[in-house]
Amino acid sequence: MNSTSDSESHRALVVPKRDQRFWFILGSFTVAALVSSLEAITVFIALPTISGTLQLGHNYVWVISVYFLMRNIFADMMICDLAPLSDRGIIHEVIFAAIRVGLSFGPLIGGILASVGQWRWIFFLNLPVGAVLVVALYVFLRVSHQRKIGWRTHLRRIDYVGNLILVASTILILYVLTYAGSKYPWNSQHIKALLVVDLMLMAVFFVYERSSLCSHPLVPAIPFSNQTSSASLFISFIHSILLTWATYMYPLYLQSVLNASPARSGINLVIMVHIFLLFTVLGTTLLARTGEYKYIQIIGLTILTVAIGASSVSIQSSWTGNWPLLETVVAASLGVVTLVLRPAFEAELTKKEAASSSGTWALIRSLGAIGGISIPAAIFNNRAEQLSFRVSDPSARKALEGGRAYGHGTAAFLDRYAGETREQLVSVYADALREVWQIGVVFACLALFAALYERRVKPHKDNDTQFGPEKIKKGTPSN
Repeated sequence: MNSTSDSESHRALVVPKRDQRFWFILGSFTVAALVSSLEAITVFIALPTISGTLQLGHNYVWVISVYFLMRNIFADMMICDLAPLSDRGIIHEVIFAAIRVGLSFGPLIGGILASVGQWRWIFFLNLPVGAVLVVALYVFLRVSHQRKIGWRTHLRRIDYVGNLILVASTILILYVLTYAGSKYPWNSQHIKALLVVDLMLMAVFFVYERSSLCSHPLVPAIPFSNQTSSASLFISFIHSILLTWATYMYPLYLQSVLNASPARSGINLVIMVHIFLLFTVLGTTLLARTGEYKYIQIIGLTILTVAIGASSVSIQSSWTGNWPLLETVVAASLGVVTLVLRPAFEAELTKKEAASSSGTWALIRSLGAIGGISIPAAIFNNRAEQLSFRVSDPSARKALEGGRAYGHGTAAFLDRYAGETREQLVSVYADALREVWQIGVVFACLALFAALYERRVKPHKDNDTQFGPEKIKKGTPSN
């Protein structure tokens, strides 16, 4: 009886088929990854020019922070449902190849558009492609699900309260990092009150997510149930911060200290991006051959810590000529770790746990990207304002106050001044950037310590989720 039942069950077994619709879905995600990476890296190059032109002051942080908050979360969750863990690496590689193309051309495009004053076109890049992709996904993206459950039930499964608390907390901390030290003193009652409220919101968020009131938590407890996933999640957060940090600060260094134009800065960032991408391939190759995600992370993060520390020393010193080497090492060490983080995160999770936790991993990465903008921006602008007393020219000194230092960190601004005033401005920018990199060392060290905490586990190779692409039933069991 059991044998017959098992046989019938086996005949009804559904297996994924890589049909035309699957490739349309994957193609849509790939194109979306290309245009989103192209726009993001383009904005990084042009942001000083954009901020200065629009006189955004400290408000420039909001230009890109909101974009990173939602970027890639949906696509990352869908990849988990489209393929088993053993195949996700290939799919991630396909999508990452598109990201490579966007990262390769973005800096040059952003630099040229900023140099000729046509940076507004950057924000139109996604519109036509995005419209086509929405239609394509609406037509082709049909996934398996429990069809007996109505749409009202699905809507009730959304964690509205958790989303609301998390968004409010994120906006509050961004507000504090943006305006503390420039618009309001750090010790002001206004900033202190906001920090207290933000801490309370985060406490409420975690308590609510673990309570019986939340049946479908936004951040499930599963990723925090073992030390490897917890450590890898923390490393992924810090890595995302530092990756955005480096992409954000190196162009500013080139334009404000080395007097490079946006176009020249874009060319330099293209080189940095290609080195980063080359070493992502090296990292995945090493992982495939050895499976030692822990040691790959330890080596990469150790080199990263040293390189960031050396970057802080090299600014306006006898080491200044070595910045291309340091930029190369930073890019390489970030790259070799990038595609190792996800396998490490999933190593101690079951197949279902890995799929259900993918949204958490993507959310943490997105929050890290926001931190990679707001944290160095707050450090840089606050330090530049503290050092503005060095500048004797009143108009030049005023340009560094109120969080406006970043927006004026361009060769075009510095070329307005000559002699002593120009030297004073460059020294302020150099010392502000030095403090940015010094604090970056602390973040790199935290990630390195977390990597030491991970365990070595072999990943699983099959898929076991209740969703995924619609499957075709096989009439007879396969041998």
